[in-house]
Amino acid sequence: MNTPFRLLTPLALLALLPMAATLAAPEAGRWWTNPRVIERLALSDAQVEALDELMFESGERTIDLRAALDKANLKLGRLLEKDPLDSAALEEATGRVIEIRCALFEEELRTRTEVAKLLDAEQRIKLRNLHQRLEAQRRDKRQRGERLRGPGGPRPRPPRR
Repeated sequence: MNTPFRLLTPLALLALLPMAATLAAPEAGRWWTNPRVIERLALSDAQVEALDELMFESGERTIDLRAALDKANLKLGRLLEKDPLDSAALEEATGRVIEIRCALFEEELRTRTEVAKLLDAEQRIKLRNLHQRLEAQRRDKRQRGERLRGPGGPRPRPPRR
């Protein structure tokens, strides 16, 4: 298959990511164990347990895929440093990186789909609304120039001299 067409499928999958984000975790970390989230969504003990198992299994698969992606990127980087460049090896390594990125996206989408199956319609709506509200708060803070907390926040600025 021609390389531009081989890139088209992963790019199309990546374009779907914002749509999948509607069921994203409303808070960082183990959101399904947060007492406020449990109360707001009226999660049962069975749902919390099922979510915990789902997220654990997904986490294991995601860790493996990220490690594979790091290795594939490392290999690609080494190939890019060689002189002369080996086009066939570069194409193969690039294809592997794309394949793993697609697998990561598929894992995220599968997990979000399974989360949606564990929740009833009302809980899904509440989760989506909670996520949208938190994203709006984060967006407002960014626009006001406030520092965001957590791993997604900006790095501290070095002191001025």
